[in-house]
Amino acid sequence: MQKFGIAMTILNGLFFAGSFGFSPVAPPTFAQWVATTFKIENRTDVSFASVDVMSPVAASNQGQALDLAPAPGTSPHPENGWSWFDACDHNPITNPLQVFCARMGINRTDNKNWAEFGYLFWDGAPTGGIKFKIGGTTVGEITIDPSNHDPVWTIEGRVKARGFDIIP
Repeated sequence: MQKFGIAMTILNGLFFAGSFGFSPVAPPTFAQWVATTFKIENRTDVSFASVDVMSPVAASNQGQALDLAPAPGTSPHPENGWSWFDACDHNPITNPLQVFCARMGINRTDNKNWAEFGYLFWDGAPTGGIKFKIGGTTVGEITIDPSNHDPVWTIEGRVKARGFDIIP
C-alpha cells in the first residue's frame, strides 16, 4: 500500500510540475511531435465525478504521451513490477480497507517482461472480474470460478481465429 502511495506521489509531482509550466525533458526527436509542457484542468460539464484532463499548454498539432517509468537501476517488485497504474473504487490513502482496483503495469516473471492488465484487491475487498466493452456494450468478461479458482472467459458474439489448440 505504501508503494502505491509513493507511485501516486511521483505521478502527482509530474502533474504539478507540468501545471506550473515546468517542462519535462523530451528527446529532440520526440519534441517535434509531442508537447513538452502540459496543464491539468477539471471538466465542469461532469457533475457526478471529478474528471481531470491533462493537455498540452500552448502547442497545436502535437500529440501527448505519458510514460510512467522507474528510477534507473530499479529491480522489479516481486508482486507489482517496475511501474503500474491503479484505478481504484475509492481513495486507498484516506480509506485503505477493502480496496478494489483495475491495474495496468509492467512486470518481469520467468525471465520475461510482461505487460499486465487486470485487477487486484486487498483487505477483504470483494473479488470481481474484468469486462471488455465497446461503447456501452459488454463484449467479453473474465471471472474466477469460486468452486475451483479457474479463470472463466466469456465472449459475447463470434470468435474468429486462424487456428487453436485444445489443451486437456
